[in-house]
Amino acid sequence: MLATRGAQRPVVCYARYARAGVQFSRMDEISRAILTVSGVLFGFFFAAFWWILNRELTFKEEERHFKPATGVLMVSMALLATFGIVVPLHRAAQANPAVLTSYHGILLALITVYGYMLIELGHYGIYQPPKYTTRSEKFLCIVTVVVVIGLAAKWWLSVALFPHRTSAL
Repeated sequence: MLATRGAQRPVVCYARYARAGVQFSRMDEISRAILTVSGVLFGFFFAAFWWILNRELTFKEEERHFKPATGVLMVSMALLATFGIVVPLHRAAQANPAVLTSYHGILLALITVYGYMLIELGHYGIYQPPKYTTRSEKFLCIVTVVVVIGLAAKWWLSVALFPHRTSAL
């Protein structure tokens, strides 16, 4: 299945796919940019998760608690993974069957990483109701959730009601 071109690295031959009438196109520039940015942001979010966990571990177990900001971070990671990584890779896998195995592997890895984070929070007893929250923390958490839900509803309704439109900003 592999062929080489001179001293270059091996390239995969897609003759069997070509015989089946599958057309291959390179991932467009926008999709590549989305995947790159999303991957970097996911790494930053994962680092933020570890910072939060490390901070909570400095407290005694009975003083640890799940802060609203941690929930917001976890939701933002799930949204980023879904719409910034999984959806673009799924589209690429639909257009190019050779990408399907990588898509499945990356999807499983994202689910595993997210599960690992949840398991770690549980292991260290972080799933306790907040011991305290400030007024500004409550307010900003509520504002964040309302804005995210509002924008998601607006975009979903614009696509559901006006499917011919391409821009729903």
